[in-house]
Amino acid sequence: MIIVRFQGGIGNQMFQYALYRQLQEKGKTVKADLSTFQSAKEIRSFKLQESFDIKLNVASDWEIFKVAGGSNSFFKLVVRKLFKQKNLYTENRIGSVENFYGIKTGYANGYWQSKKWFPDVADSIKKEFTFQITKPEFEKLCNRVSGEQSVSIHVRMGDYVQNADLYGGICTKEYYQKAVEYIKQKVCAPVFYVISDEPDKAQAMLKDIVQAEYVQNEIDYEDMQFMSSCRHNILANSSFSWWSTYLNKHEDKVVVAPSRWNNFEDCTNVYVKEWFLI
Repeated sequence: MIIVRFQGGIGNQMFQYALYRQLQEKGKTVKADLSTFQSAKEIRSFKLQESFDIKLNVASDWEIFKVAGGSNSFFKLVVRKLFKQKNLYTENRIGSVENFYGIKTGYANGYWQSKKWFPDVADSIKKEFTFQITKPEFEKLCNRVSGEQSVSIHVRMGDYVQNADLYGGICTKEYYQKAVEYIKQKVCAPVFYVISDEPDKAQAMLKDIVQAEYVQNEIDYEDMQFMSSCRHNILANSSFSWWSTYLNKHEDKVVVAPSRWNNFEDCTNVYVKEWFLI
């Protein structure tokens, strides 16, 4: 049995699910560890069922104990012991998805932010990540922007501002200015839409750069659905942005992304070759 730990926001959960499905495709017995979201300190929640009606084979506490070792509440009490377990597999340790195929028992703890982790289920994943039925007005909006030369601009504030050491200095005003200029060179009469967790701050940064409509949705996955409906995308350095453009079905899409994903790691594998990097 291989247990995949689910953690982080919806974008990270989507990558973890993609690995989960890839291992299933290869005939592995795979279960999901959702215990992270049971912590009182965890501000995130499990989003895949709400957003896409995805159901997982969830590992029991005893199964997690047998595969990963430690106590049933080891994430809170003895995390350091987990990293000494021979059954623990992180992205650096496993290296490639093919290395999983010979493993009988393992615990996958990572974010898996790359297409390389789900090569055989890429097409089926897109079908499984079908958004749930939303309000008729929102569906009309998505259909309208899909027919325009629409360009989504994703501006991530919030925790990215708070974690400036990791994410700071990447998606700057200068980045967005160059991205908008590039889009205008490639797209005839583009129509820009800004999606942000803090639209007022995003508008203060972008007001001198681009004339745009600032879209605010009630549910976070609606932001992803809206951006995937746009014809073109300007990304932030986030998994949320990544999946928004990956689910964008427009074959002529122009995608602009920051050339650094964070300040500490080599994230070369996160990029898709068709993207233009700034």
